[in-house]
Amino acid sequence: MNKIDSPITWWKNPTLHYFQKLFEKQPKIKVDDDETYLLNDLERAELQKTKHFIIFWAACYGACGVIFLYVPFYVFPFLFPSEEINLYGIKFPFSLSFTIYGLFLAVLEIVLLIVLNLKSVIKVGHICNFPDVKDRNFDRNFQVLYEVSIEKQATELLDFDINPMEGLSTWQIMIYNIWNKVKATLSNMIIKMLVGRILGRFMVRYSFLHYFVDFISLPIFAFWDAYTSYRVFRETKVRVLATGTIQNFVVTFKRKFYDDEKFKSVLLDCLRFIAIAKRSFHHNHYLLAENIVHSFDLVIDKDRKKMDLEFLLKSIQELTPEARVALAKLFILGMLIDGYLSKRDWYILKNLDKKDEIINFTYQDLKRWEQEFIKGYGLNNLLTDDLH
Repeated sequence: MNKIDSPITWWKNPTLHYFQKLFEKQPKIKVDDDETYLLNDLERAELQKTKHFIIFWAACYGACGVIFLYVPFYVFPFLFPSEEINLYGIKFPFSLSFTIYGLFLAVLEIVLLIVLNLKSVIKVGHICNFPDVKDRNFDRNFQVLYEVSIEKQATELLDFDINPMEGLSTWQIMIYNIWNKVKATLSNMIIKMLVGRILGRFMVRYSFLHYFVDFISLPIFAFWDAYTSYRVFRETKVRVLATGTIQNFVVTFKRKFYDDEKFKSVLLDCLRFIAIAKRSFHHNHYLLAENIVHSFDLVIDKDRKKMDLEFLLKSIQELTPEARVALAKLFILGMLIDGYLSKRDWYILKNLDKKDEIINFTYQDLKRWEQEFIKGYGLNNLLTDDLH
């Protein structure tokens, strides 16, 4: 009995209820496909259409939110009476009706974006035939897609004693999380302040420029809404493509190195290093850890010491050349399976091999592998490459 056969009622979880209904109604593009991490031309074309659709509508929601907020405010000012508030000696105008109206529009915009994200995740999943109802992991895969649609952060990595935030203080983690949540509002405030200063002397002479400063929010919120929905779309695709890709890699590693105790002894610290380097509780890193831990029968030591990079590098140097190349590929896979590769990731990989004996490829090679993964061509080139 899977989650589709036992649907949840709307009053218990309205978003999950709607997500289940969408999954049932969405027609599949294909029926039989064992390799969900490989896409054909039809699937890529459909994914492109889906991406353009969600970006367009998300941008419209953000733009309309600003239009519907300020147009009534200026056209019907009598509906939004304001009074002067004195707070600790600082006086500023405040309109209760305008504040309530703004909150209503914000909630409505959030609801519309959630619905859009739910639809886009379902669409991507069905294009790639994921999750497959015949798969024994259907329930978990279905839950993974649902969590992407509501942008829920995965913390399963902690099950394997892997903490991406290891080494950061509580304050650093809090600031890191706050910054990720308030980017749109802060960018809007900063741009408004800059525009206000640039046009300050002109606004005194030309009163209509006050309207311009308010409406400068329109492209900002349109951009951030579109970007947020695009990230949901991309994250869905990345999670779908990663499942088979990771399994393919781990099966190859197991076949070659299952009996190599030295190789197995460094695997957990390699996974910890990848998670800490990315500073992300990403589901694909959990999936990678789960496959490796179970395939190599690793034992989790909850009393271990903190990650010691120097000791890890020294241990890797003692491995056979073939095992070291395999670990280099593991590091590369770990860096790109979340779908985002930066110059910082490249420098981290290069610093892992200061003698330049294994990781002797270019940043362009790294980006090529990333694009092959993202576009659904698979990572067989990385798996078979000697990295030199």
